[in-house]
Amino acid sequence: MKQTCGMHKYAVALVLTVMLLGASPAPDQLPALRYLVGSWECTYRSGSTGTTYRAVYAYEAGGNWLVERDTSSGFSDEGRFTYDQRSRRWIVVITGSDRSATVFEGTGNARHITYRTVYPNAYASETVDRISPEKYMVHFTGTTNGQTATSTDVCVKQ
Repeated sequence: MKQTCGMHKYAVALVLTVMLLGASPAPDQLPALRYLVGSWECTYRSGSTGTTYRAVYAYEAGGNWLVERDTSSGFSDEGRFTYDQRSRRWIVVITGSDRSATVFEGTGNARHITYRTVYPNAYASETVDRISPEKYMVHFTGTTNGQTATSTDVCVKQ
C-alpha cells in the first residue's frame, strides 16, 4: 500500500506541475521551413490582375525567425515567421512599404499551414502549401468593406 500511495503522490505532483507550467511544448517546426531559404520568383494572380515579384528568405535573430523580403515594382514588404512551441501556432508579422502591418496566427505543418489574421482584425485567411522543394503556393481570401478578394501566388525557387 505504501508503494501505491507513493506512486499516487508522484502522479498528483506530475499533474499539478503540468497544469502550472502548461502542456509540454511541441517540437520546433521552424527548421522545417529551411527549404524556403534563398530566392524565389513568384506570380501573384487575383482575378484578371497579376504581377510578379521576388521573395528572398533568410533566418535571422539566432535562427528564431525566418524573414521573407518581397520586392516588385511599386511595392515591398517583409514577413517574419516563427513557431510558438507552447501554443503550437505559427506566428507571422507582415509589414509593408505603405506602413501597413498584419499579424497572422496559423496551424499545420511545414507542408500545409493555414493562417488567420489576428491584427488588425480577423478579415483574412490564407493557406501555404509546399508543392515540392522548389515550389510553393499561397491561397488568400479576405474581406474588406464587405468586398471579398481572393488571390493565388505561385513561387518557384531560383
